[in-house]
Amino acid sequence: MQRAGDDIASTVLFAPHHGSRSSSSADLVDAVKPDVVVVSAGVGNRFGFPHAEVMDRYRAAGCRIFCTHTHGAISMRSDGKTVHLQTVAGERHKWLTLGGVGWQDSDG
Repeated sequence: MQRAGDDIASTVLFAPHHGSRSSSSADLVDAVKPDVVVVSAGVGNRFGFPHAEVMDRYRAAGCRIFCTHTHGAISMRSDGKTVHLQTVAGERHKWLTLGGVGWQDSDG
């Protein structure tokens, strides 16, 4: 973060190190300002990832969280303006970045 400065904002944050306790500081979350966080962690993993404290930090920042241990595989695509997200469970979501519309669940 020190090298990147303050310009690291992003719509999506892929949770560092599977959401371990030391992976996502409050400073990181404040700097990135993600709308969505994707966490890659297996069900019942021996490390307890993602850590509850980290998940609470994301929730407190207003992030929508998608975890592989609950949503299954997660795929995303973007044209640079819109981010489309789909889970293996068939949930489809579309993020419209223009005009601050926010997440919209969609059928397509």
